[in-house]
Amino acid sequence: MTPTWIDALQNPEQLLALFREPPADEALRLHSFHLNRRGPAMTLRLSTLRFVDVPPADWRAEEGLDVFEFQLRFLDVAEVAIAGERLPVECRISLAGRPENRFAVLVEGPGVRLGFSANRELAIGHLNAHASAAGPYGTSRRHLGKVDAIRYPQTPDTWEKTYYERL
Repeated sequence: MTPTWIDALQNPEQLLALFREPPADEALRLHSFHLNRRGPAMTLRLSTLRFVDVPPADWRAEEGLDVFEFQLRFLDVAEVAIAGERLPVECRISLAGRPENRFAVLVEGPGVRLGFSANRELAIGHLNAHASAAGPYGTSRRHLGKVDAIRYPQTPDTWEKTYYERL
């Protein structure tokens, strides 16, 4: 059986609490990727194409929230190949086992292909919700994490290292 990205998560608890049926094999929307030479690590900023099944109380209290966004971080990244030019894009993430506790990772969608190898354990973080009506950048965010909620009421610029390099 080919593992999904959810199967490889070190910390799936928060994600699994939000979905009755996790979006393991579903298409996702890739908003950005961040390659950190220290690590080396690759962080993908993604959203699901459907909203969570079990939103936290503060998400239910706010009208209009309909986009669930998160980041996936892959460690010990090598063999990076990037093709394409436009984001965001709907994509699928596929993992293939490799020797020495590694995965071959392929993120592919119309006009975009991102491939690399990485350690088999990946992490999820910066789980948040926002309203699609206001657009991906011009809207306030509701983060699950208390520190994220205070520091990042909106999506930070892509050079904000504390957001894109730490989960």
